[in-house]
Amino acid sequence: MTDDLARRLAPALAPWFLTRDGSRDLGRGSAFPSTDVPGGVTVGDRFFRTDLFLPCVYTSAGWLTTFDFPLAFGAGGNTYATNYSATTASVRWASTRNDHQLYLSYATMTISTGATNNGSNYITYNFVDSTGATVWSVSTAADGTNATVTKASASFTQPNAATSFIRLDIAVTGAPSAQFLYTPVLYARMIIT
Repeated sequence: MTDDLARRLAPALAPWFLTRDGSRDLGRGSAFPSTDVPGGVTVGDRFFRTDLFLPCVYTSAGWLTTFDFPLAFGAGGNTYATNYSATTASVRWASTRNDHQLYLSYATMTISTGATNNGSNYITYNFVDSTGATVWSVSTAADGTNATVTKASASFTQPNAATSFIRLDIAVTGAPSAQFLYTPVLYARMIIT
């Protein structure tokens, strides 16, 4: 009888108590809770959107999905970043969902530099959203010659709300040797409103 009572009261009392990880489970539904939550919604609170089938967590950026998903740049594989006749060329594209705003959480890419790569002869890899804003930029200027380096970051300029894709632009400075670019991966969450 006590177990049955606890099971019936638990959903109604959940917003009043912290879970083991210090967050509150605000339940589930087709709209996020607002002022009806004791103490208001705070950073770390969790909620499951039943209309979208998405678990979400409240952050300073708003309600985010709790999982990261990778943005796929092109068909996969690796690419030689060569010296283009123009100083900048778009080499990869990743289509994004346009029903929810992206929130970038992590990125990684590996580059092998060539025989000529220095502060005067290098390549800059710019990840640019569909509105033209650069969200992440990586340069090989300080990476030396014939080196394989992995670049990673968890800090970005977040894409604009109207973003429908992110492209990878290569900007050549001077005359560096060709560089081998392994498949870059950007991870994102969705801002759910």
